[in-house]
Amino acid sequence: MKKSIKRVISLSLCLAMMAMAYIPAFSAEENTISGLLPHDPARVEEYLSSLTEEELNIIAEREAITQAYLASSIRAARAPTTWSHLPGTFTLYGQITEYYCGPAVVQSTLHYLNKSTPPSQFQIGLDLGTTMFGTDFLKLRPYLNRNQSVINYIHITDLSKTKMEGNFQVDIVVWNVPPIVTLIGSEDEGWRYDSDGHVVMINACRDDRTEFQIADTIIGLYGLPDPYYSRPSSVIHTAMVNFGAGYLY
Repeated sequence: MKKSIKRVISLSLCLAMMAMAYIPAFSAEENTISGLLPHDPARVEEYLSSLTEEELNIIAEREAITQAYLASSIRAARAPTTWSHLPGTFTLYGQITEYYCGPAVVQSTLHYLNKSTPPSQFQIGLDLGTTMFGTDFLKLRPYLNRNQSVINYIHITDLSKTKMEGNFQVDIVVWNVPPIVTLIGSEDEGWRYDSDGHVVMINACRDDRTEFQIADTIIGLYGLPDPYYSRPSSVIHTAMVNFGAGYLY
């Protein structure tokens, strides 16, 4: 009997250690966040080559509207130090696990665009194939476009800072939708935590495009401060380039 008990205890300890080894870590000391699968440039190239003629036409049309707005007197007349926010109420759903930033961002975006109760994070996570290792960012765009009709999100892989700033502003001011951006950042680079793969939304911009307000689904999970906070465009751009997959707008 004693040997059986010892074997059960030993097996339980082994299983516990294995589980701990595979659960993404977050602690007050480390503040490390991981919710996206690593960026795979080859898969992004596959995505770009798979775009249909209709999708390419939509991208070209939106690009033309963006450029026209940025060059217009309407944009030039905006006071550079004022802020523009997404109109109406933007409800941020905090992620339910440390690796559910993808499902939480999708849930928050669908709620804002559809003005109705979105699917649960658990269901969205199942649909996206999210695991404890994170979410494949390439799956967010088609899922969002299938589940709302307000905007056809485009995956931008051009990592230009000027292009990023312009697209973010046009999303907020013209299209009234939240851009979705991937990042790898650290506290040394101006973030509240270290991350090796995270995704956030933008819900406001300064009208000179030097600063943007972030809606961060991770904050509430760990009792960190206000989930809405601003960062210079240079800090956001560096974090986006660090991850390498670009953003949705």
